[in-house]
Amino acid sequence: MSVYAALTALNAQQTKLDVIGNNLANVSTVAYKSQSVSFADLLSQTLSSSSAASSSSNTGGTNAQQVGLGVAVSAITTDVTSGSISSTGVDTDVAINGSGYFIVEGESEGTYYFTRAGNFSVDEDGNLTVNGYKVCGWEPDEDGTIDTEDAVNAINLFYNDDGTSKQVIAPEETSYATMDGTLDSTEESQGGSVFYIGSATDTLTLSGKLSSSDIATGITQTVTTYDDEGNTSTATLTLSGGTATAGTYTKSGSSDSVTLNVVTWSDGTTLAFDADGNVVTGEYTSSTGTTSTFSSSGTLSTASGTSVAVDYSDLTLSTTATANSVTVAADGGIDSDMDTDSSATISVYDSLGNEYDVSVSFTKCSTATVYDEAGTAKTITTVYWEAGDSSDDINASGSGYLAFDTEGKLVTGTYYSSDPTVTGADPENYTFASAYDIDIAADTDSSGNKTVNIDDFSVSMDVAAVSLYTEGSIAVDSSDGYASGTLTGYSFSSDGTITGVYSNNQTQLLAQIGLATFDNAAGLDKVGTSLYAVSANSGPFSGAVVAGTDGTGTLTSGALESSNVDLSAQFAEMMVAERAYQAASKLITVTDDMMQTVINMVS
Repeated sequence: MSVYAALTALNAQQTKLDVIGNNLANVSTVAYKSQSVSFADLLSQTLSSSSAASSSSNTGGTNAQQVGLGVAVSAITTDVTSGSISSTGVDTDVAINGSGYFIVEGESEGTYYFTRAGNFSVDEDGNLTVNGYKVCGWEPDEDGTIDTEDAVNAINLFYNDDGTSKQVIAPEETSYATMDGTLDSTEESQGGSVFYIGSATDTLTLSGKLSSSDIATGITQTVTTYDDEGNTSTATLTLSGGTATAGTYTKSGSSDSVTLNVVTWSDGTTLAFDADGNVVTGEYTSSTGTTSTFSSSGTLSTASGTSVAVDYSDLTLSTTATANSVTVAADGGIDSDMDTDSSATISVYDSLGNEYDVSVSFTKCSTATVYDEAGTAKTITTVYWEAGDSSDDINASGSGYLAFDTEGKLVTGTYYSSDPTVTGADPENYTFASAYDIDIAADTDSSGNKTVNIDDFSVSMDVAAVSLYTEGSIAVDSSDGYASGTLTGYSFSSDGTITGVYSNNQTQLLAQIGLATFDNAAGLDKVGTSLYAVSANSGPFSGAVVAGTDGTGTLTSGALESSNVDLSAQFAEMMVAERAYQAASKLITVTDDMMQTVINMVS
């Protein structure tokens, strides 16, 4: 029997050495889990049974006499504790910092294997793989959101389920820009009032060739005028039909006679023109002895009832002129040559991803006292802003006023030019905001066609962080909108989300890795290639969970989990197994010698 017992010992120790050899072979395998062997004795042969103590015979009990039949391997156990995590610097390397398993798709859809190895790669079709198997998780829907309650599928980083590409991120139209910085309070005010950077209309200028028809039928012209607050209105200037009379005149202080054409309209306006058709001014005496004073200017009442000065000096009288050749222009308004205190440039993108520069200029306007609804006085300084562009494809427009208090802080809300609580008062009101819209429209060619095929859009300019101090420097702090971009890299988050990094410095959610948990992870079957399969004793795979939840560990990107094989422990076990193997083999040798001795006795 000793020979057979020794044989079982040899077999058992050989199995242990096989396990140790496999552990040592996989000491560098990513996330390998070491195994250990446990032994148990076999059935024993009973030479004599045990007996109980007897009071009648006054004898004590005896133990059974049993001889063991050897040893057997009772268990090969997998150590599922985590290995150390080592940094690799590779974007697609991922380690699980705790419990859980990556899920990979098997030979058919819906068949899964599990692994701790996170040395991922991306194949030519965009599949996230490990050792040739597709890694599973969730992908975003068309709204860019992920439902982690859904079943997992193989992750593709290049294409969506509908075939659209993830390798290119679509452009986004600019909708806002945030300004930050300070405007210079020491600049000279250039406005006419709190809410007006220009000047009011005080003169209308007529120019062009005056025809006989214009004199007979009169002149009616409309023009845009400006009041003291920059509000515009359409004024109508009318000179009712009149007559033109030629005569001989002598200018005061001169003895020379000249021929003048005197035009008199029915409203009493009189102008004199010389033989060349130019307006003449001064005191003249007619051949009949009547003295008249001619002027190149006058005063007229517009249709709105406003009295304005009129300048006729640019008019000429022409017998060959066609009707309606006279034009009228109003002064006032915003000065095109206005000095800008400071400016900033906003880079905006249209819906196609085209980039344009929109400039915003700021000019100190005026300082005055205004009143809130309760009648409380407040001293404010206004700054006029205006948007423009330098592109042939778009027109950027927008203007308004910012208000600042005596401490340089932005003022918002509605204020009044005088105390609104005074009975009977109807003061002008001013509304200041912390954000204003800049309108962007496609430019058009001579035929009215858009030079760029985009819809009009608006950009909200946020000025809440702008101040008015002694020195000014203003810039765009942030804005949205961008051109299209191509996929250049990946970023893995601790919860398994995979974010694409694009050439335009934008990011986009591509997928999320799911993890599997088991009631008895040590019961998983090893199937090779660092993969595990569900077994009868591991517990079922009931669906993926998000990393860091349900007892799973978080993920660490740019790192891999090392094998958990302890070299020193393996060498110690190997020496023990070696000695046990030697002892068992020695027992066979001794038994053989004894049997040889018996045989020799017979011979």
